Amino acid sequence: MATMDKQTFLNLAPEYYMLALCEHLQYPRNYYTEASWRKAFTFQDHEEYCYVENAALRAEAVRLMAKPVGRVSAA
Repeated sequence: MATMDKQTFLNLAPEYYMLALCEHLQYPRNYYTEASWRKAFTFQDHEEYCYVENAALRAEAVRLMAKPVGRVSAA
């Protein structure tokens, strides 16, 4: 199994959070909150662990989703 170095992981972390947000948004709700996003990715094993706990990465994920995508011009 290949491993990822720490810097590569840190560079990709916002995209991982964005994917988690996309997954969360697939389930219809009347509204979405940061708390509901965190709750959806919190698991209990020996102790509780939230996979999207980092507020800065959550904010960056939302920013990435809101980022305008370039248009493709017709030839």
